[in-house]
Formats: sequence, C-alpha cells, structure tokens
Amino acid sequence: MNPEPLKQATGRVPSFIPNRHVSILAHDLLELLRADCVGREHARTIQRFVMILRQPRRKVELASEELRAAGIPLCSALDAPHGWYLARDFEEAKAWVHQIDVRFRSMAANRARAVASVKALAEEAGEQLGLDV
Repeated sequence: MNPEPLKQATGRVPSFIPNRHVSILAHDLLELLRADCVGREHARTIQRFVMILRQPRRKVELASEELRAAGIPLCSALDAPHGWYLARDFEEAKAWVHQIDVRFRSMAANRARAVASVKALAEEAGEQLGLDV
C-alpha cells in the first residue's frame, strides 16, 4: 500500500486503527481487511468474510458498522469487484462517499414515488394516509 496520497491530503499516513474500542469480531474483520482488502481493486464479498469468520451474516454486517463508527474507512463496492475494502487513499474514500450520495438520492426519489402511489391508493379507498412526507 502506498500511503503517500492520503498523507498529502490529510497530513498523516493511514493506520486503520479504530478511534475507540471495538468487539473481537470487528477486530478480526479489520485484520482480514488489512491483510487482503486495501484498495478498491481488492474488494471482497461479505460472504467471504462470513465463511472465514464463521459468523452469521448479520453479525458480520454489525461488525462492519462498528468499524465505520470507529473511524475505519471501510468502503463497499456495488460494481465488480463487489464487496468491502479499505480506502487506499483520500480519492478512494471520496469516491465511496460519492457512491453513497448517488444511492441516497436514488432511494429518496424512489421513496417519493412510493408515497405518491400510496396516497393515490388511499384517496381511492377513502383512507387517511399516515405517512410522514
């Protein structure tokens, strides 16, 4: 891993050290990510981590959320290679945030369309709609 781009952008080298205590499972997940998944091109599927860690998928997902909450740049890729990876540099981290923003806007638009559909159905049925719009 070449930490120079992130060092230039932030003034520090990425350490991938949580800024607070994490569970043993989160620690184990972080060790796997550090060893094999630094950089977008090294993304690995959640199923791979589930198999290696021998834990239910939901527990592994919670461990990933725990790492993100502890300041670890654990990214997820929607296109090939799919999966999780640690951002190699500032640009990868920015691209990940942009991907989240695009997904969020798409979901917000889908929600607005769903609410409009439900309102139309409620009006047809003469029902009151209790959705927060």
